[in-house]
Amino acid sequence: MCTVCCAEYPYTQMERTAQTSSYCLPVQDAAEERWGDATTDESDSELTHYRSKRAEALEASTSVFADASEEYGSLPAVKDRLEKWKQQQPGAYADAYMSLSVPAVMAPFVRLELLRWDPLFGSSTGFDSQEWYKQLFEYGLNGDNSTSGNGADPDEELVPRLVGQLVLPLAAHSLQHAWNPHSRRSTAAAKAMLEDLLIYVPPEEPKLQDLLASIRQRLERAVASTRLPPWPPTATAASRRATIFLARRFGKALRLLHNILTFDGVLPRSVLQDLALVQLMQKQLLPYLRAGAASVPVAVDRASRVLTDIAQLKGLTQGSAKALEPLAEFLSAMARALEAQQNRSTAKHVQLAKQLAKLLTVVGSSARSQEMLAAFPG
Repeated sequence: MCTVCCAEYPYTQMERTAQTSSYCLPVQDAAEERWGDATTDESDSELTHYRSKRAEALEASTSVFADASEEYGSLPAVKDRLEKWKQQQPGAYADAYMSLSVPAVMAPFVRLELLRWDPLFGSSTGFDSQEWYKQLFEYGLNGDNSTSGNGADPDEELVPRLVGQLVLPLAAHSLQHAWNPHSRRSTAAAKAMLEDLLIYVPPEEPKLQDLLASIRQRLERAVASTRLPPWPPTATAASRRATIFLARRFGKALRLLHNILTFDGVLPRSVLQDLALVQLMQKQLLPYLRAGAASVPVAVDRASRVLTDIAQLKGLTQGSAKALEPLAEFLSAMARALEAQQNRSTAKHVQLAKQLAKLLTVVGSSARSQEMLAAFPG
């Protein structure tokens, strides 16, 4: 018995129930159990501690401007004062280079409200739903849209400047220190946050490029740390915990695969293809699929779970024929194994053949897919 498996994954109530209810379920007659696909590495106690400390910080922040006078103690008050100056004395406003100073004047109020912005663990709403954004989006326009959008008024760049100076560093810190590459929820939030940033920050901005590079590096480290031992069914048949251990590792690897592909449109497609199809699939997932080849239903089920996200991402497989070749060969081997079995006309065999045909199409083996459908009509 592997002591590492037991130490890392003690039984939960669900596992004990599964142990008594399905321990004797024949692998050949059903797909294997699934563990870890929809879970995260964040425990309830960790989230509770984080939210408690965050609540304390937010409570303390309410006194930041407690001793400020009313005309300078809030963003609306300062905004109205500066807008009146610009409207009444535009020459003096311009001579004072206020367009360059306004971001620094507004920054304390923006920083204070950004304390409540928690995209990875809190609300999914973006920073553009906060009050500072609504207040400053049309700063200095005074209802006159004649020059809006043509770059004539430098105050039009106020929000993009604040995003680049304040929001971008905060997002970078969150992604570098709080984002979990194995968490579907926080990865979806990270992608949404990056898409919001790209609206206001030019892609060539060095700080944004550094942020994207750090995301790529974290994904690379997560892939490099993935360990999925290709133990054969005979090695795990004697140990229920070893079976659960492997299934959880597989589920965690699938979450990582899903999360890598989530960044399509943010990270270069070539990077995603290398991380997902070469580094993760070929080097870790494919050996695990081969380890279950003794059972066609199990092997097909595992391959289907691997290809689910890949199939949904249009264009990912284009230019990736070489990367998908090993998986296509594995699926072809499973097709031959199914064709060699007796009683090919049973509903179970026909269903497996249809599933295999779909997978073969995803990896670019359309001709072999048609052969499978022809060999198993129904």
